[in-house]
Amino acid sequence: MTTAEMIVEIRENCSELGVEWLRDGYATEDTNRRKRVRILPKLNLCLKKLVWRGMKQCYIQKTLTAGTREYALPNSFTNIKFAHLVDPAVSTQLYPIYNTSLTRLNALYPGMVNSATTGRPYWFYLQSKILGFNVAVDQAYIFECLADVMPTELVLPTDEPEDLEELFHPVLVSGATYLILRDKLGTQEFNEGQKIRFYEHKSDWDEGVKMVGGTYEQRMLDSPDIAIKIEEYRMNMGNGGGRRGRST
Repeated sequence: MTTAEMIVEIRENCSELGVEWLRDGYATEDTNRRKRVRILPKLNLCLKKLVWRGMKQCYIQKTLTAGTREYALPNSFTNIKFAHLVDPAVSTQLYPIYNTSLTRLNALYPGMVNSATTGRPYWFYLQSKILGFNVAVDQAYIFECLADVMPTELVLPTDEPEDLEELFHPVLVSGATYLILRDKLGTQEFNEGQKIRFYEHKSDWDEGVKMVGGTYEQRMLDSPDIAIKIEEYRMNMGNGGGRRGRST
């Protein structure tokens, strides 16, 4: 199903419940047209929700620079699931590192973030696409993480959703339909039959989100490299440090 086909189906779904005058893309300078509900922004919101449920996860490695505390990340980064540091001298040596916020760091350790202190960090944060640590690193550790990565937004009806196989495109249709109808509930009374259809779209979206999340999560776990790294992370969280590989 192409994006254009999804738009047609969303229009039909909304039309059944009396919601008309939908527009495809983003608002123009025409103020009269800007007031109308637009379909592509709703599809993009649904894509973001699916990303948060694991639709697009990537295992990332970044070599850090000694003496540097903050690093710019691509705009597509939206969330880091877990992370650890790899010792540059002994690649099998892993160090746990914990997710927090810059606000919390400043509250717990006033002045530390802006000091000249270097060392092995124990905390990291992601803020405005900046990856930061509680201290500047004292050597070139490798930062490894599993992160959610946002797909390119749909801007035109000719754009196609990245990394979401066609099997799950009806989930986007249900989600966008539900969001449009939900926005209209405050300005339009639905009869009983319309309410039933509205909640059917909501149910299809909710169940579809669970299905997509479960499918992609299982695929990640089925990948041997990812499964091993996840297991390493869990072990590190329990013992404060560890080495790659399994004990015999």
